[in-house]
Amino acid sequence: MALGTGPGEVTQPATSSPPPAPPVMVRRFGLMHATALNMTNMIGIGPFITIPLLMSALGGPQAMLGWLVALVIVLCDSTVWSELGAALPGSGGSFGYLRQGYGAERVGRLMGFLFVWQFVLSGPLEIASGYIGFSQYLGYIWKGITRPQTLLVVTLIGLVNIALLYRRIKSIATITVTLWIGTIVTVVAVVATGALHFDPEVAFDFPPGAFTFSLGFLMGLGAASRIGVYDYLGYYDVCYIGDEVENPGRVIPRSILISTIAVAAIYVAINLSIIGVVPWRDFVPAASHPESNFIVSSFMERIYGPGVATIFTAMILWTAFGSVFALLLGYSRVPYAAARDGYFFKVFARLHPSQGFPYVSLIVLGVLSILAGFVSLGVVIDALITTRILVQFIGQIGAVTLLRRRAPDMPRPYRMWLYPLPSLVALLGWIFIFATTPPKVIAFGLAALALGAGCFAVWSWKGRTWPFAAACVLALGASLGCAPNGPSTPPPPPVTGEWVLVWGDEFEGTAGAPIDTTTWRYDTADGCAAGNCGWGNNEKEYYSNATENIALNGQGQLTIVARRAPAGLTCYYGPCRYTSAKITTRGKVEVAPGRVEGRIKLPVGQGLWPAFWMLGHGVPATPWPYCGELDIMENRGSAPTITSSAVHGPGYSGNTPFARAHALAHGTAADTFHTFAVEWDSLRIRFFVDDGLHYTVTRDDVRSRGPWVFDQSFFVILNLAVGGNFDGDPQSDAMFPATMFVDYVRVYKWERRS
Repeated sequence: MALGTGPGEVTQPATSSPPPAPPVMVRRFGLMHATALNMTNMIGIGPFITIPLLMSALGGPQAMLGWLVALVIVLCDSTVWSELGAALPGSGGSFGYLRQGYGAERVGRLMGFLFVWQFVLSGPLEIASGYIGFSQYLGYIWKGITRPQTLLVVTLIGLVNIALLYRRIKSIATITVTLWIGTIVTVVAVVATGALHFDPEVAFDFPPGAFTFSLGFLMGLGAASRIGVYDYLGYYDVCYIGDEVENPGRVIPRSILISTIAVAAIYVAINLSIIGVVPWRDFVPAASHPESNFIVSSFMERIYGPGVATIFTAMILWTAFGSVFALLLGYSRVPYAAARDGYFFKVFARLHPSQGFPYVSLIVLGVLSILAGFVSLGVVIDALITTRILVQFIGQIGAVTLLRRRAPDMPRPYRMWLYPLPSLVALLGWIFIFATTPPKVIAFGLAALALGAGCFAVWSWKGRTWPFAAACVLALGASLGCAPNGPSTPPPPPVTGEWVLVWGDEFEGTAGAPIDTTTWRYDTADGCAAGNCGWGNNEKEYYSNATENIALNGQGQLTIVARRAPAGLTCYYGPCRYTSAKITTRGKVEVAPGRVEGRIKLPVGQGLWPAFWMLGHGVPATPWPYCGELDIMENRGSAPTITSSAVHGPGYSGNTPFARAHALAHGTAADTFHTFAVEWDSLRIRFFVDDGLHYTVTRDDVRSRGPWVFDQSFFVILNLAVGGNFDGDPQSDAMFPATMFVDYVRVYKWERRS
C-alpha cells in the first residue's frame, strides 16, 4: 500500500514482516578487555624505542625527571577523561566531550570540527610511530635492512593490522587480551632480567652539573616530559569505543586508573632495568649511535647473547604490533562518530552490514597510518603531541569545567576527586610541555590549527550554520536564505481546521489478553540477536512477549510489567536480572506528520526507564540517527515528577541539544494518568504534557545543527527499560514488579475546513 502523504495519515504495509534491525555497535568490552586495550596501547613499543631519546634530552639518567613530570600530568588528566568518559560514553571520545562541553550548537561545533581536523594528523602519526618502532627492532634480526625495505615492512604490518581489525568486536576483544598477555610477558622478562643484573653505579652515573637549573635544563626537561607523555599516550583509549563498553560508567574510569598506575610502575622498572645494565653513554646521543634503534635487543645480548636477544626481539615486535592494533581499533571509531553526527563525510558513518563495525573509517585511517610511517620517529612524536595539546587535552579541561557549571545535575558515575585541583595541575603541565617544544614544531601546530579554523569557517558559511547563521541574516537578510540565530517563534497551527483521529489502540479486551499483533510487534531478548546487546544503553532487562510482562488488564489499559527474572534466563552480562516488554508498530503501522498521543501512568523507582517514542520508517536502510527520532516521553524512575522530550537526528544525536525536561504541575507520574503528545509538520515539532505545550523545536533550530529529517513517516514504540545509562542500574529490587499503564495511543491528522 502506498505511503500516505497527508499530515497524520496512517499506512499499513502490505506485509507484516518487520524489516531487519540496523547494524549497531555492540557492548562487549568489560573491565579486563578495556584495561588490556589501554595497557597494550600505553606500553606498546614506546618505552623500547624512546629510552635513547629520553636520555638524550637531558644528557643522562636525570632525564628520568621527565618521566615523573609526565606521570603527574597524565594522572591528573586521567581524572578529566574518567569524568567525561563515564558521563558521556560513546564512540569518538573527545569529539563528543568537546561538543557537549562547549555547547553542541555553537562553540562546540568549532571544537568538534577542530578535534577531527587535528585527529586526521595526529591519529595516523601515533599509529605510525608503532610501525616505525617495529621496523627499527626488526633491524636487529634483519641485518642491513635498507630504507626501501623498511618502508615495505611498514606497509605490510599496516595491512595486516587492518585485516585483523576487519571483524566484529567480540573477536577483537579476544585478540586484544591475547596481545596484552604477550605484552605483559615481554615486559616481565625485561624487568626480571634487569633486576637480576642491575648495577646502581651504571644506572645513576650522573654527568657533572646534571641538576644545575638553567633555561637549557628547563627546555631539556620539557623535551623529556614530552617523550614521557608520548609513552603514556593511550591511557584513555577505551573512551574512543564508549559505544562498545559494558557498563561504561564503571568500566571506563576504572580501566583508566588501573592502566595508568600499572603502566607507570612498569615504565620505571623498564627504564631502570635498561640503564642499569647498558651504560647510557653507549647510546647517547641517540642520533650518533645506530644501536639505539633496538636498545632492548642490545640489553639482552649483553646478558644472554645474540640467540636469546633475537627471541626477545621477536617478543618486542609482538608488543609493538599489539600497540598499533589497539590504536587503530580505538581511533577508527572517531571519524565514524563525527560522520554519524553530521560532522564528517557521511560515508564514514557506515557500519559493516553483518559485523557491525565502522569499516570505512577503519580502512581510511589504516591507509593514512601506513603513509605516515614513512616519516622519522622524532618528527612524529613532536608533531603529534603538539597538535593534540591545544584542542584535545586543554580543550577537554575546559569542557569538564563548563559542564560542571552548565549541567550540575548531569548524571556523573565518576566525579573528579579534589575538583578542580587535578584539572588545574594538568592544565599547567600541558602549557609547560607546549611552551618548551621547538619553535618550528609550535609553528606547525598553530598553522595546522589556523588552517582548520579556516576550513571550519568555509564549511559553516556554505552550510549557513553557526557562526554565520546569525551574521548572514543581520548583514544580508533573506537574500542569503539562511536561518536566524536562536530559536524562532513557530507559526501557530491553522485555525480553520481540526485534529481528526485516523488510528488508535484503546487496548480493550479481556484481562490477560495479548496485544493486537496486526498493528504491534514485540521486540524481545537483550538485543544481542540484533548485534545490540543491552539495546545500546547497557540496559539490564530481557524483553519478553509473555503475558506476565505485557498484556491487557481488562479495564481498557495495556500493562507493561518489569519483574525480577526467573532462574535460568541468560543475558549478555550473565544471568538475567529483570524481564520487561517492548512493542513497536514497525513494519505494521506508519504515521505521517501529524499528532501522536498517549495516556500513560508510570512506575516509580531508581533504575526504571519508561518511554513513549518514535523512529523514522526508513530504518534500517537509513541508519540511526539519520532516520530521525522523536522522544515523546521519557522518565527516570528516580525522578517521578519530571518527564522529558527530545529530538535526535544527524548532528544532534545522543546527548542532543534539543531536549527539555518538564516538571509535572501536581503529584507524580505514578499518581495518575498523564497525556503525552507530539505534533510535527514541515516547520516545527511541538511536545505536550496534559495538553499543555512544554517544548518547541523549529526547522530553523534543527538546521543550525544538522539536516531536518522529519518530513517522513514514523513508527511508534512503547517500552519499560530497566537499568543502563539513563538512570543507572536499580540499587534495590524491592520495587518489582513495576508496572507501566497505557490507557491509549492515538494518531491524528490535521483536517482543514473550507
